[in-house]
Amino acid sequence: QQALAGEVVRMARDRFLLRSAVAQLADAVVRLSRQRAQGEFTIADYRDQAGIGRNLAIEVLEYFDRLGLTRREGDARAIRCLDEDLAAAMKDPHWRPLPFTRPEEHV
Repeated sequence: QQALAGEVVRMARDRFLLRSAVAQLADAVVRLSRQRAQGEFTIADYRDQAGIGRNLAIEVLEYFDRLGLTRREGDARAIRCLDEDLAAAMKDPHWRPLPFTRPEEHV
């Protein structure tokens, strides 16, 4: 029922998070990007900033890449939304994520 109500986000095939947790993870991306001179950061940087494990950090950043919040450039990532509009929108109780699609479907 929570998934139908939009409270749960399907981040990966077998990974679901509360929408409020996704918003907190998006805030961590924004904070980290602001701390960097070029705005770029690695998975390890994000893992440490968010206080999560490496595998979850990878899934979160791949999800944010698909949403358009971040973009991957080699081993680094950067914020794609200059005004962090997407990260702010995730805090809105009416925000709903895009339906889950496998990464290979985005080629």
